[in-house]
Amino acid sequence: DLAQVDATSAEGFRDLMKQTEGLDSEVPVKAIISRQLARAELSFTPAPHQGMGLAAYTTFTSPLRKFSDFHVHRLIKSILWQEPLSELSEEQLAELQLTQFRARQAANSLESWLKSDFARNLGEEPMTGVISRTTPSGFFVRLDANGLEGFVSCKTLEGKFSFDPVTLRLVHNKNGRIFQLEQPVSVTYAGVDDERKQILFNLVETPAEDAATGTGADSTDDA
Repeated sequence: DLAQVDATSAEGFRDLMKQTEGLDSEVPVKAIISRQLARAELSFTPAPHQGMGLAAYTTFTSPLRKFSDFHVHRLIKSILWQEPLSELSEEQLAELQLTQFRARQAANSLESWLKSDFARNLGEEPMTGVISRTTPSGFFVRLDANGLEGFVSCKTLEGKFSFDPVTLRLVHNKNGRIFQLEQPVSVTYAGVDDERKQILFNLVETPAEDAATGTGADSTDDA
């Protein structure tokens, strides 16, 4: 029903997001589509911002925070005061993009370290959450209580799973059990991978799931 929507345009993507809101389907369509977006890049040429559905977009905060913010302030003052401003070169823009990427990596690394350190106090009690990301080797769970994300490896699950890159599902090769985005699960804290600064979880199997197939929920349990 949505095949005719042009998701490559900002307007089409915005319409697609609206139409998939609360859509009753076997897979979480909106969550799957949202994960196809790439991070925005700096450019001299205005271009659509897919995620926000805008024909053009820029952002800035305090001019003391980073140079891109400072430069946007300069541009605004130049327009308001009608004064010329020397433009950045292509090389300078590329270097600015690379510097922002490195700064983002550093911030993410620090945040992961702090979260991993905090997770050591989670205890052994089961915790509820939802699957936030899936990969061929397992899935990430975001805890309801505090928003922490941890990884459940397929190596800790019984049997073998195949990854569907279209629906972003993990499907058991024999009994058809499925793990997919936005699916509620229960997990316990299993430690921290210090090298990756990654929190590790173990999946908690409920009696109802065990009874369904002998190893877990059946393929109809697509929450």
